[in-house]
Amino acid sequence: MKIICLRQSSDTLGLLEAQNLGNELIYSLMKKYGKSTQPIQKGPEDFNWITPYFSFHISENITIEDMAKRARLSPSRFSVLFRKHSGMSPYQYLLQLRIQHAEELLFF
Repeated sequence: MKIICLRQSSDTLGLLEAQNLGNELIYSLMKKYGKSTQPIQKGPEDFNWITPYFSFHISENITIEDMAKRARLSPSRFSVLFRKHSGMSPYQYLLQLRIQHAEELLFF
């Protein structure tokens, strides 16, 4: 109910809070009830988690060290593999996602 009230407000912070609450709700539901139909890749070069992780933590200060630790890699190795996988640095990728997120909020 709170999400609906915040969503209907014209306040930018209220809209951001509504979107954040919605993301948290989806994350909680997926964590509790989601079942993977595909085997999870355990290799360090599996970067499929990046976009959802960035999207969920988009307003937080995310460092290369945090991402490397999550991928079980050194920061330098993570950066090299990430650039090879995505064609850009982790920082550029996160910045691009943040810009897209801001555009969505402006035109939402």
